[in-house]
Amino acid sequence: MRILFYCILFIISFRLYFNQDIVAQLVVDPLVTPDEMVDNLAGVNINYYNINYEGSDSANAIFCSNGYNDIELKEGICLSSGRIKYAGGPNSFNENLSYVNGTFGDFLLSGLLQQSITWDAAILEFDILTTKSLLSLSFFFASEEYPEWADVNKDIIGVFLTGANPIGSYFSSTNIATIPDTSLPICVININNVIPSFPEYYIDNSSGQYFAYDGLTTVFSPFIYVYPDSVYHIRIGIADENDSYYDSGFFLEKGSLLSIDSTDFTRYRFKVVNNQNLEQDIIGTIENDSIKLCVPNATDISQLVSSFTIPPGTNAYVGNVLQKSDTTISDFTEPVIYTLVAGNGNSKDWTVVVDYLPNNENEILEYEFLVENNPNLSEDLIGEFIGQVILFYAPVGTNLIELIATYTLSDNATAYVNGVYQQSSITPNNFYNTVHYDIIAENGDTNFYHVNVLIASGENDYNKKSNILIYPNPAKDYVFVQNANGSDFKLYNHTGKLVQTFIISSQNKQIPVNHLPSGVYYLHIDYLNKVFLRKIIIK
Repeated sequence: MRILFYCILFIISFRLYFNQDIVAQLVVDPLVTPDEMVDNLAGVNINYYNINYEGSDSANAIFCSNGYNDIELKEGICLSSGRIKYAGGPNSFNENLSYVNGTFGDFLLSGLLQQSITWDAAILEFDILTTKSLLSLSFFFASEEYPEWADVNKDIIGVFLTGANPIGSYFSSTNIATIPDTSLPICVININNVIPSFPEYYIDNSSGQYFAYDGLTTVFSPFIYVYPDSVYHIRIGIADENDSYYDSGFFLEKGSLLSIDSTDFTRYRFKVVNNQNLEQDIIGTIENDSIKLCVPNATDISQLVSSFTIPPGTNAYVGNVLQKSDTTISDFTEPVIYTLVAGNGNSKDWTVVVDYLPNNENEILEYEFLVENNPNLSEDLIGEFIGQVILFYAPVGTNLIELIATYTLSDNATAYVNGVYQQSSITPNNFYNTVHYDIIAENGDTNFYHVNVLIASGENDYNKKSNILIYPNPAKDYVFVQNANGSDFKLYNHTGKLVQTFIISSQNKQIPVNHLPSGVYYLHIDYLNKVFLRKIIIK
């Protein structure tokens, strides 16, 4: 629940101050327990217990990002050889991310480096009970050692497995976090573009916006065969090598520790890089034998390229057509049936369904009073939008009791006035007072508009009867608002942009306007559940 809260808070604010440190576009929550980290990491068919953490309390966390980021792994847990709260970007290539935790290294990580000395290790370990024949995990490595020290440094990560090996012998702290098709551990000197060493797995992050490290790896998703219904011990760790300076990070995807069969998907998504009509990656929800994805309203789903991960030796088909991740184009206007065929001949059908997200748009796009619907009008009246206020000037003598508005809303949005459903060009309302509209989007998000019809003199009945005084007009340095104590004051410029707002705290309030450019402005006061509008000119 905590990480969901911070993700929502991030989307609202775009820049979060967390523990007094700025975390731009990546939310890092270090206030978590080892149990919470394992619960975040564990996916389907994983039972876990005997959890233990070794290292600095400031070196572990849960993280999330706002949708698309520099790498396709969006949320999960992270371990660091420094302080993990500094992991959020943007990265500055000239600033070194370095913190000495003053903790010991790890003997298993040191062993992968021919007994090099390691420091500031962060280790998370636990037991699991498997249910199926394969284990999978998705993660990436990041380091501030890149690129200056890539040819000598060995900051390292490891995922060690202990338990029965179904193809013989025994897993005894066997590292499964290796470079694909090798037994080499994942560390700075083994993956970089300096030597170069396996540069295809390296990402230059010198100008990255989401992570503070100078270099990252691509996402790795190793698979390993295990016995079903068996107990295994997992030890996940990171450490500095040789010295404690320049931090590295180990990021593991939420829910990616999976116990699966050879005919299962482990990841399925639509990436922006392969689908130009998307604004962010769309991640599929995998459950039983189906995968569900939701795309923004009106997205063209007839030609989408999917990105997926399946066990080695397994192929994916739609009909008789072999599917290639990041390559094959498919039409998802109807559910697509995939068949996964494993190397041993086992197969399983999967149904991929793509739905549209409910539209969240809730705006009035156009609003007017037409003579054809209002015979008492001598001409059509076109509204002037001032933020959430729509302002009209009607001829002197116009009957405002039963005016019928014609308007256009966002797609699939609906309009209500005092709980009464509104129909454009049909529903009449009394516009002698402000009419308040609730505009409700398809997904339930609600927006509010206030329609004021003023007689041509610039005063409606409420403005005439109220004791509110606004002076001088035109104004130069100050505007005085009298008899509106306790009301909400808003000032909009001629484009409808809100430029000033506060609560009027006295009967004769002096409001400075000398900082505003000369021009026409609209003053909006909410007072005693009514709206007072006045056009003013600032010289």
